[in-house]
Amino acid sequence: MRGLVIAAMALTAGTPLAAAETCVTLEPKAVAALFDDWNFALSSLDASLVVQRYWPNAVLLPTLSNTPRTSSAMIDDYFEHFLAKRPRGRIDTRTIQSGCNLAMDVGTYSFSLMDDKGMTSEVAARYTFIYQYRDGAWKILHHHSSAMPETGAGAAPVEAHAAIEKPAAASKPVQAEHAAPAQKAAPVPPKAAAIAAPKPAIPVAHVAKPVEAPVAQAKPAPAAKPATEAKPAADKLAIEAKTSMFANLASSPPPSKFYPAEAAKRKERGNVNLKVCADVEGGIAGTPEVLKSSGSKLLDEAAQTWARAAKWIPATLNNHRVEGCAQVDVAFEAAA
Repeated sequence: MRGLVIAAMALTAGTPLAAAETCVTLEPKAVAALFDDWNFALSSLDASLVVQRYWPNAVLLPTLSNTPRTSSAMIDDYFEHFLAKRPRGRIDTRTIQSGCNLAMDVGTYSFSLMDDKGMTSEVAARYTFIYQYRDGAWKILHHHSSAMPETGAGAAPVEAHAAIEKPAAASKPVQAEHAAPAQKAAPVPPKAAAIAAPKPAIPVAHVAKPVEAPVAQAKPAPAAKPATEAKPAADKLAIEAKTSMFANLASSPPPSKFYPAEAAKRKERGNVNLKVCADVEGGIAGTPEVLKSSGSKLLDEAAQTWARAAKWIPATLNNHRVEGCAQVDVAFEAAA
């Protein structure tokens, strides 16, 4: 780990980190929150919002492309294609280290992806995020993501413009971005409506952490036992590939359409935290439960109405849709 810290420090050479700047150190929870913020930006399906999390001189070594992204424009180009897959990340394992104006988050994560037909898949990868504090903000200085090299980790789909890149020779290890057959470029979905809600009221739906159990980790095979004992089923030893349900903001109406006229007139504002459950088809199961009220009955009811009208992507278990629940925040902001 010490070597990783030294390597991370070396990456800051030549960056405009002022010597006289105050030394800021983040707690592990705060470093983890930086990933959550980046992951939430993915849910907007707006590449420009994701790029804002990177410094202009950041380097991105992405999972689904051979090309290093060394500028904001190149990073934006990558996410324009990647967001067409409607990605949603989940941390599986992580190690966090932090120092003066620098923090590092290293581990493994999984992405749930969805194609235009609503079929979901999951890709496991290794990651490194190096964050730098500068000009009063923490942003990504380096991001490295690579698919799992071992058999059974799952092959990642090909990036829309990766077909022009030469595939690896048969004698070499096959990387995930070459493991899948070339696919046609998926159309980039429209920007999330909830991010560009019309005035005077601009409510935004924020997807919080799902109310789901973490992914079960694979256990090592037990030592050989007498033949008289029943052997454990193979599926009990396998890692369960699980994703949680979430709202597809690009296909859902903006919450502003449900802002009560009376509440808008009185300039009422507040956040409503809901628990929403859906069946295997993405249909709402039961009534969305208000876990934390906004303080306004009108806004609470409006949030429930929005949840019923929203497009929900069901949870999956081993690539099969299952019932699931998630928490979602709906923020109603009155015009200034």
